[in-house]
Amino acid sequence: MTPGAAIGVVLGLSLALFGPRAGKPLLVGVATALGTLATVAWASVGRWMFLAAAVVWVGVLATVVWLVERRPRAGLLVGLVLALAFGVLPLRLGGLSTGATLTITGVCTVIAGWGLVRPRFGVRFAMAAIGARVVLWSLPGASTAWHWLLLTPLLLGLGLLTARQVRLERARRGRALQTAGALAIAALTSAVLVVVLTPELCACQDQGNARMARLRQVAPRGGYLWPELSEAIIWDDAAGYRLWDNLDVRYLTGAADRGLQLLPGSSRLLGRFSLNREVDRLRLIKDAAELADLAAAARAIVTAVRETAPGRTPGVTERSVAQAIQAQARVAGCTEDSFPPEVASGPSAATVHAGVPGGRLEPGQLVVVDVGCSVNHYASDFSRTFPVGGRFTPEQRRLYEAVYAAQQAAAAACRPGAVISGKTAPDGSPSLDAIAHRVLRERIGEHEHSHGLGHGVGLFVHDVGTGGPLATGMVLTIEPGLYLPGKLGIRIEDTYRVTETGCEQLTTGLPADPDAVEAFLAGGAPR
Repeated sequence: MTPGAAIGVVLGLSLALFGPRAGKPLLVGVATALGTLATVAWASVGRWMFLAAAVVWVGVLATVVWLVERRPRAGLLVGLVLALAFGVLPLRLGGLSTGATLTITGVCTVIAGWGLVRPRFGVRFAMAAIGARVVLWSLPGASTAWHWLLLTPLLLGLGLLTARQVRLERARRGRALQTAGALAIAALTSAVLVVVLTPELCACQDQGNARMARLRQVAPRGGYLWPELSEAIIWDDAAGYRLWDNLDVRYLTGAADRGLQLLPGSSRLLGRFSLNREVDRLRLIKDAAELADLAAAARAIVTAVRETAPGRTPGVTERSVAQAIQAQARVAGCTEDSFPPEVASGPSAATVHAGVPGGRLEPGQLVVVDVGCSVNHYASDFSRTFPVGGRFTPEQRRLYEAVYAAQQAAAAACRPGAVISGKTAPDGSPSLDAIAHRVLRERIGEHEHSHGLGHGVGLFVHDVGTGGPLATGMVLTIEPGLYLPGKLGIRIEDTYRVTETGCEQLTTGLPADPDAVEAFLAGGAPR
């Protein structure tokens, strides 16, 4: 729904439900809102016709209200004729047969005559008919004559029910009307402020911007780009991370922004109220520049972990390992962390997303490292599990090999058309998550990873959804895990790019098979 449509719906409902009881205040609100919108429309898109129509509309309303107060039956006659014009004329233009139109016209005429005999009902009927037409004109898509026929009696009935709440004391009825009016005014004011005050994205950043061109193809009238709360608000250690950001603006322009923005060239009234969903669909498929940044971030975080070699030196603290990885990521080319680093060993690693508990790496334990950094705000996400001291115990190796096999089986099935989670893909093949679960059950029984197998990666570490079938150009993680409370945790995570025939691993340079991990911790170069 566009801002103009939202405003129109509020106006129409207010006229239908509250017009008979709040004529003057409602008229002032309508006049102010329409006058402001007319000015905005004239200034932004040059629609003098809209300005003239708004002035005429306010004038007609003012005339009706004045007549109702000074000459009740004359005012009602004007109002009912106006209601019939709003309703019956569009019925004929909407394609109804002549017989149906005549029948409906006759019924409306009878109702109009009854309204002249019963003035209160007449006012209610006129407001319901006009309000219904305003609502239908405001809603997206074409409305038919039958929509008006259904909506008018519905609004009329709601108005009559509201008027007949005799159980409420007069003061309580007054407070209820005041509250409803205040809500309507607040909604109108908010919508008007959005329309009037939202700044446009800098047009100079639009030169040759293929992303904006793609967006205009799906939203030719443009619209608004809203900031959103970041997942960082639920992190235990969110210091230094953006809690409120407009990633869609960053995607379109490359510039950081945390405020509401309007796509250049948009119609302020007819543009889409929110373009976020359309931009999110574009963000699913990474272009060449995005893939380059994602690959650079992946290389940097792998290099940082490789240089730090967690688990090679027992006795160091989990916090010092995390800080060393962060420092090495800066040296490798990242400008910031994509999320707070997680380094947990022994029983602490059995908690998913344990953070950095602060203990020491003891020989014979496993340490889980889950870290990421960003290049040009494009994130990486990488996890490895290392045996502290350099060697897996037989039981640790058995469990680790099961998780590694689950990851490799899911990665081998990763391709366009596959799905990460759920029961089956559109072609009937099992999801990557189901494949990983099956491997874990076959190797170690009923133990299963207790989190999602993977997620999208892009401008944020948990980027826009990959809930549907995968497509070429998407970037995702595959990260099965195994967690035994009070004992240990194992997680192996790599980031992949979906290609035309499968998936290409971006986080290369530190193999995860158990033999390669032990060789690396012994001082050998990664294979």
